[in-house]
Amino acid sequence: MKLASLLAYDPANPLFFNSGFFLFFFIALALFYPLVVGKVRVRTWYLLLFSLYFYYKTSGVFLLLLLLTAGVNYFLGAAIHKTQARGGRKALMWLSVAWNLGSLGWFKYTNFIIASLNQVLGGSLPALDIFLPVGISFFTFQTMSYTLDI
Repeated sequence: MKLASLLAYDPANPLFFNSGFFLFFFIALALFYPLVVGKVRVRTWYLLLFSLYFYYKTSGVFLLLLLLTAGVNYFLGAAIHKTQARGGRKALMWLSVAWNLGSLGWFKYTNFIIASLNQVLGGSLPALDIFLPVGISFFTFQTMSYTLDI
């Protein structure tokens, strides 16, 4: 039971780079990496699973946001690739941009906009309790660049 609680996400104690668990985690990754380095598919899955677990330990349920964003952009990218009409490709590309900047804007700028509106309009809208997911700007722009490149 102690091991299960150690491996699970704890919002009161998320994974940090300077923790003992991260050191153990990194050493485990590095020790077994030479066994998979020559096998492209195995190496890809190995690094993907370690990366997803690392993100889970730092952010918990926001792993779902990461997976959803990656999935949305993957399927929009596939649709862009299949679509022959230039207008259709552009519409799908703009849908990807809207999804990415919309999700980024929600998490990073909602409370800023509320505070600005309150200040300009003299309102008293309460700030929302929005947790900023770790690395949201990075993974948002990485996945958006995928669809833009297509």
